[in-house]
Amino acid sequence: MLELKKCHLKCDKCGAEFDASSDLESETYSEERSMGMQIGYKWTHEDECPLCHEPYSFEINAWEYPIGFLDYEDHKNKGVELDYDVDVAQETYDEWDDFWKDWENLAPSTFDEFNLTMQKLRGMLESDLILTNDMFLKMVDAFAVTAMEAYLSGTLIEKVKEDDTYLLNVAKNIEDLKNEKMTLYEIVENPDKAKKRIFEKLYEFMYHNLPKIKCIYEAVFGIKIDYSLKNLIPIVQRRHDIVHRNGKNKDGKEIVLDTAMVEQDIEVISSFVKKINCLIDPFLSQIMKNG
Repeated sequence: MLELKKCHLKCDKCGAEFDASSDLESETYSEERSMGMQIGYKWTHEDECPLCHEPYSFEINAWEYPIGFLDYEDHKNKGVELDYDVDVAQETYDEWDDFWKDWENLAPSTFDEFNLTMQKLRGMLESDLILTNDMFLKMVDAFAVTAMEAYLSGTLIEKVKEDDTYLLNVAKNIEDLKNEKMTLYEIVENPDKAKKRIFEKLYEFMYHNLPKIKCIYEAVFGIKIDYSLKNLIPIVQRRHDIVHRNGKNKDGKEIVLDTAMVEQDIEVISSFVKKINCLIDPFLSQIMKNG
């Protein structure tokens, strides 16, 4: 879901600055595409300047695709300058997130640890609880995505720490960081400040945003990830609904899983992580090229 987080206006006639009403409602429309549903949002508003009473209007459009990601935005305005921000709504994590983070104190960050987690989840699918408790299936399915996110974040951060070549690639190639400004005084005063800022940003990334993380991995490691996210995106969205919507989709419909579906999700996630791991491991990467 997208939301209009800021909408600041400046009157063309008198220069008065003010914010649009905080309760602007959007019109929405959708269409099915290759990676699921694309949702369009439109915010429109007509009013007059509170100071000079000159009429103004604006229209803001944004598209969410795949679900959970801002794909594109544009706007039209008349009588005012428009400064706005549209972004993915940050819903409050419920107690399930804390439960999964603490589950056996497991925070996989390497490929071996990821594989161990997948083995445990496959073993859990053989439990008698699966036959009687739908919630158990949802927990297993959601934790498989959590394990993938932990692998992606832990692997990226550890390899950047270990190799200055990757560190330089982060600073040079990642949009979020390459335009960061630091004065010579700041650099001399604290030589580690730039490195600290880089790792702060790496920790802040949302590792479930797979299209973005895929691009980051390619930029940092100098690889090409020839792997479609078409089957992964719905799994990540389902995890979001399980955790943040109490197991229901955005229309309020209960998510229903069976063992075969969860097994398939685990296989899709495992295949993606294996592909990434082979590409960033020089030895495995060479084997792939040769055979």
